[in-house]
Parts: sequence; C-alpha cells; structure tokens
Amino acid sequence: MKKRTKGLFSILFFISFLTPITSVFANLNLLAVAQEPSKTFVCGTVFGAGDWDPPIYISTPNNYYLQNCLECLIWTDFDGESHPILATNWTIYPRPDENGHTGGVKAIAFSLREGVEFHDGSEWNATVAKWNLDRNTIISGNLTGNGDRQNQDLFWFDASQWDADFTPNWNLSWYKYDLFGLGSEIPIINNTDIINPTLINITFNTWTNAPAYFGGATFEMISMKAYSDWSDTPIYGVGEHPEFPQDNPSIFPGHMIGTGPYKFDYIDEAVAATGHMIKNDNYWNSSALEAEGWHSITDVYIRHFADFESRTTAILTGEIDYIADLAQIPITDHEAVIDDPLLDYVPVYLDPGIIDITFKCEEGLNAPTPIEDGYGGMNPKQIFQLLYSLPMPDGINRTVRRALSYSFDYETYFNVVQGGWGNLCQSCLGLESIYYNPSIPEPYHNLTRAREILLSDPYYAGKFSAKGLSLSNSTAEWVAVANSNPIDTHTMIHNTGSEAATFMEAALNNIGFGFTGFPDPDIWQNQVATGGAVLYDMFPFLWPNSATVPWPLMNAFFTSKNRVIPYSGYNFAFMANDTIDDLFTQIYFSDDPQPLYDQLVNDLQNYHVPFLYISQYQQGFGINIGWDFTELMPERIGFSGLPYYAWIGGERITVTEPPIIPGYNQILIVFISVMAIFSAIYAMMKMKGKFQNS
Repeated sequence: MKKRTKGLFSILFFISFLTPITSVFANLNLLAVAQEPSKTFVCGTVFGAGDWDPPIYISTPNNYYLQNCLECLIWTDFDGESHPILATNWTIYPRPDENGHTGGVKAIAFSLREGVEFHDGSEWNATVAKWNLDRNTIISGNLTGNGDRQNQDLFWFDASQWDADFTPNWNLSWYKYDLFGLGSEIPIINNTDIINPTLINITFNTWTNAPAYFGGATFEMISMKAYSDWSDTPIYGVGEHPEFPQDNPSIFPGHMIGTGPYKFDYIDEAVAATGHMIKNDNYWNSSALEAEGWHSITDVYIRHFADFESRTTAILTGEIDYIADLAQIPITDHEAVIDDPLLDYVPVYLDPGIIDITFKCEEGLNAPTPIEDGYGGMNPKQIFQLLYSLPMPDGINRTVRRALSYSFDYETYFNVVQGGWGNLCQSCLGLESIYYNPSIPEPYHNLTRAREILLSDPYYAGKFSAKGLSLSNSTAEWVAVANSNPIDTHTMIHNTGSEAATFMEAALNNIGFGFTGFPDPDIWQNQVATGGAVLYDMFPFLWPNSATVPWPLMNAFFTSKNRVIPYSGYNFAFMANDTIDDLFTQIYFSDDPQPLYDQLVNDLQNYHVPFLYISQYQQGFGINIGWDFTELMPERIGFSGLPYYAWIGGERITVTEPPIIPGYNQILIVFISVMAIFSAIYAMMKMKGKFQNS
C-alpha cells in the first residue's frame, strides 16, 4: 500500500510542475482558430419541400436545389438587367405602334449556348428548349387543383380584358372560340419556332413581354430525355407520392435533372431532415469558374429546421455555413450574427415584398361580376358564400379604410415587431421600385386626421355624434366606446402570436371600432392557400412585388377582373373601380408609365386604401467568413435569398471545440494542481521525518 501511495504522490508531484504549462495550452486551445479543410457547404432552411416541376412549382426549400440544378435562359438582377445563362444573347422584335399603344414586343429570338449537357449526358439545344416551353403551357392549362392553378397566370392570361384595346396588328378576338377549353384564357406564348439547333424565336399573344420573363423558377429547363414520359404530366414531390413511384430508377429517372453546376441527390425530411447535392464536374462553365477560385464546393447539404430560432442557433454554433434572411424566413437574432467573429452578415437590398395588412373592400365584395365569368353576375360575396357554404364578412368601407391608414402606428410596429429591420413603407410600389416617387403623400400615424376622416363622412358623423364623440374627446374616451358599444366590429385572421393583431386592435379601438382576432398557427397554409382568408375582413400578408416590373402582380391584386378567384390565387382585396382598371390598361400600353404609376399610387394609398403598406424587410444573408463569393452573387440570389453555389470559393473556418461543460477543464486543472501541491508537501514532510528518525 505504501508503494502505491508513494507512486501516486510522485505522479501528483510531477503534475504540480506540469499544471501551469497545461493550463496555458488549454486556454490557448480555447482561443485557437484553425482552418478546417472542407469543401462541403451546409445551408439552413425552414419548412418542408414541395413540388419542383416548373409548371407546378411553388416557392419552398426546393429553391435551394432548383437554381443550382436547373438553369434558365437568362437571369435578371435587382436592377432589372438580364444576363446570359443557357441563352447567350437575344433580339427583341417590337410591335408597330398603333391606336396610341406603344412599347409592344411581338417576339424575342434567343441564341442558345452550345456545348451544354444535362446531368444525364443529353444535349441542350433548340428542340429541348421548345419542348420545355410547350410543356409548361400544356401542363399549366390542364391543371385543376386549387394549389396548382396559381401558376396558370404565369403561362396564360385573360384576353377578354383587352377587348376594347385590340389593334389591326394585335387582335385576339379569336379567344371567343375557346380553343383551349379555358374560356377567355389563352397562352402568353403564341409559339416557339426552331430556327436552327441553337436559335429559337418566341412569339407572344400578349401585347408586350421582356427577356426577364424567362428568368424565373417556372422557366428552368429540364432534360427532355429524362422526362419525355411527363411531356403533359406534372412531376410531384421529391419522394414517395401516390401519383407515381419514385424509388425505381427503371421507372422514374430522378429529380431535377438539368444543366446546372450541381446534381440533385436526395431530400430526406422524415429522418435526417437534410438534402444533398453533388458537384457537377462536367458543368459547362466549371473550368472558367475554377480558374477564378469558384465552383470549389464538392457537396452541398441543406438542413431543414423546424423553426426560425433553431435555424439561427445553428449558424451561431457552426452547424451550418449559410442562412438566408428574408421577411418570410428571418434571422431571429441579427445582433448575434453580426457580432460573431466567424460570420459575415451581408445586407443585399430591401425585399421587394411588402409586409402589409389586406382589407376586404366592401364596395368590391358587393359589385356584380361579368356574366361571362360563369356566376351569372353574382357579386364576390355571394360567390364565396356559394363556394364555402359560410357567411362572408361585409368587408370594410372606403371611409374606415382611409381612417385606419392614419390610426395604425406604423413606426412602433416597425421598431417592435420588425425590430427596425428594413424600412417603413406605405408605398404600394416599394421604396426600391424604379417607379417610386417620394413626392406622393403617404399616410402616417395621426389619430386626429383619422377621426377627421370619419367625422367628415355624413354617415359616420351621425354615428359618432350619437355616442358623444368628437375631436375634443380623449383617446381613452374613444377606446371606451369601442370596448362598450362600438360603431362596428371587424375581424382579422392572423398567425398565432402575431403582434399585427395587437396593433390593428389598437388602430380600430382608437377610432371607436371593435376588433375580433382569429389566430392560426400557419395562416399561409391553412388560410391563404385554401382560400379561407377571404372569410375575414382583413389579414396580414407579405405582398410580393417587383422593383422593376410591378405591373403584372399589381394588376392581379387590384383590377376588377381579379376580384373573384375561387381558388387560392392572390387577390383578396376585391377592388372594383373603373379608374383603377383604366390606369392599369394605360400602363400596359405605355412606354413612359411614370406619370400613370404616380396617379395609381396616389389613388391606392390615399383614397381606396385596399392595403396598409407597413414595411419592407432588409434582405441579406449570414455566411461563415471562410467562404468567398463573387460580387454578382448577392444580386443573383434575388427575392429568394438563396446562394448560387457555383460562385462560392474558399473553405469553412471554425473554432476548436470548447469543453462540453463551460469551465470544466479549468476547474479540473485547478483541483489537480491544489491536490498535487498538498501531496508534494505531505511527501516532503514524510521524507523529512524519515531523515530525522534515521
């Protein structure tokens, strides 16, 4: 036993000298920064994957794969400038100016890139391009499902809207023969002609179009060889789906077989919550990119997180390399990401989508629709009651909407809910729009002005007078009326926990109206996508807009023809106003639309007020500092905020793993050091006693 004790004392005595050295190295180890050689890039996303096939594509985490596996003819930056991808250049053929109509485009001819192969080795050429464009039109025209049909407007349009505007050279009256079985809907593309193997000419039925039309996810090119069996049938999902088997390569070739710099491997949401892509070594532009240090990533992994917070935590802990920051999928702790020495936060631009609150316009809900719409002249309120077998709300009249545009506390909402991230925005165009005119007045938070609007209306003046309310009453007195005997009560569907409902309740109460909120854990999936959102007076919404070509989306939201979309659609404001309709028509045919946009914006913001335009999110991304990227990548990521991996180089930088329990190593070192010192003293005292006794 004594021999063992002496041995232990000797070890501890040795450690007592070693401890200061190990302590220094331990502390250096915690601070050491080391290059971890890795060409694997990991992104983080939220929500599940959906359908990737261009005719039925709906924005989901599939975006992370799509724009890197599949390619378009061109891509368009935030300034609206188009850049070559599978097309190297293009020629625009104008329509003749007629009847005051200018700026028309009859056709666009695209010269196609040579020497490009799909992932399956098949050739990219004019035949494949035409097959893709024809397939989009055919499939989108045959779709009947509620969710699928929202893509139909990307490939088809209502020709009856232009009955009064046809010219000798642009006359679509043949739409009345219903050649496609879709009523007055006809294809946007009239025909795609193959001029030679590297040249196609695309003619349009619409008055005008632009190359940028061919730059979105719905125009990405897939392998004709791989998917010829699906020439008129959509491809669903990224895994098992009842429509067709996907686990047998002899039956189904796999997903997203395109020409892009990466090849799709898998998405496993059920078990690993991860997807994978592999570098395409045969990519047509790989050599040029590699010479500049790009296209160095060999594997891309997409981690699918359950919520925004866990995704943000993952980049802060080094689990992922990249996190997009969007209004729909935000970074939840900007300060932490910005302050992290191993991360860069790159602000890109204001998201063109506008965070707003959408109102049901009473006058639009009660205005009859055209007989030819198939509902016998019923108004939208009657139509939706018929479709849903539920009572529709009465909507909000123009006077109250105008008052709400001044009673809503935009700035506090922006600072509290949005965290001051982005910009206040009451413009229906967006602050980054090329047509935005800051001289046009915008509503602002002013309760006196809100009450003046109500009290100057003969109907409401009497209502408020009967309740003893005037401009001389305090806000507390107006709120007391709202809580006890309101002028009226309005409903709002909103996401569970959303602060938007709190601010809208205050906005209504401060002008004497009551509020009823209906929370839902996922307003988009459960309400907007199913059409259920039409059953409420209002709901918060992220309205997608374009900074460079606002007409198409604004037309879909604000014109009378779009008041009734019995599926999911986009338009829930249900306006019905001839002046607004006429302005959109004039904009469509004008090559100088700025004055027309000015008038439109003023009418929408200050008179009709179908939306409250609250804010625009500051879009950007967080990325590990070891990765480099081209200057153009932030411009290319666009509205989706997703990286283009071929334009990334470098490698991940990480910090050496810290102890599992913070401070555990230091505590252990101190404990051993103290024990070693006491043991050494005890050993020396024993040796001294032994020496004296001898």
